[in-house]
Amino acid sequence: MLMRSMTTFTTLTLLLLTGCVERRMYITSRPAGAEVYIDGEYAGQTPLRLPFSHYGTHDVTFRETQHVSVIKKWTLSPPFYQWFPIDLFTEWLLPVTLVDQQRLDVEMEQTPPITTDVLNDLKERAETLRRDGRKTPADN
Repeated sequence: MLMRSMTTFTTLTLLLLTGCVERRMYITSRPAGAEVYIDGEYAGQTPLRLPFSHYGTHDVTFRETQHVSVIKKWTLSPPFYQWFPIDLFTEWLLPVTLVDQQRLDVEMEQTPPITTDVLNDLKERAETLRRDGRKTPADN
C-alpha cells in the first residue's frame, strides 16, 4: 500500500513538473543595432530576443543615430492554449514544452539631411525667441 502511494505521488509530481510554456519576444529593426526601450526601460539593441511572462500592450521605442525614432504600441496576445481554463492543462499537465513566439519588426526611416534653408529658418526662429525673451511685461 505504501509503495503504491509513493508511486502515485511520484508520478503525479513528475506530471505536474512537465508542463511548460515558454514565452519569447523577438524584436528586429532595419537597420539593425537600434536601441530598444520597452515601457521606458532599456531592453537592448536589435536584433533582440527576450523572455516575457505577461501578455498585454507595451510601448516599444526604437532609437538609432541618423534615423527617425519610432514608437510602437505592441500588444502581446495570448494564443488559444493560454486562455483559461485551457492554460491550466498546458501550464501544468501537458508533458511537452510549448513555445509562444511574438515578433515585432520595424523599418526605420533615415533622418533627412539639414539643408541651408532649414538651418537659416532655425537660426531666424532662435533669434526671434531670444529677442522676445529679453522683453519684460512692461515692454508690451
